[in-house]
Amino acid sequence: MRTELTRVFTEVRLGRPIEDALADAATRTGSRDLMWTVMAIRIQREVGGNLAALLDTVADTMKKRAALRREVRSLTAEGRLSAVVLSVFPPLMAFVMYAVQPDYIEKLFDEPIGIFAILVAAAMSVVGWLWLRRIVEIKE
Repeated sequence: MRTELTRVFTEVRLGRPIEDALADAATRTGSRDLMWTVMAIRIQREVGGNLAALLDTVADTMKKRAALRREVRSLTAEGRLSAVVLSVFPPLMAFVMYAVQPDYIEKLFDEPIGIFAILVAAAMSVVGWLWLRRIVEIKE
């Protein structure tokens, strides 16, 4: 962000309008918050009003959005952990079973139905992981 703001200041010193320089910086960084700030500054320039109060409101909105993101992330932590357990537990359990009782696991690899069972279990594990990931994914 520092390099982008330095570039904005340089462009403004060279005569470019600050709104355009900030808008390009927001596009380059992909920052939605900076895009909202630039839009608020443009609207304030056209309509008029207190820029300091507007920027305080924008900053407060950004803080609240960040707090909401953190809260949602903490509320979805159980689902994300379930996805990790779902993907790690079956291979780990197979390894433990192979270490304790290798005859049980070797039979899965010796017969066609065992190989089929392993493939089905792996596919179901991947589907479950993708499903849980999609459930807990938050779109902005």
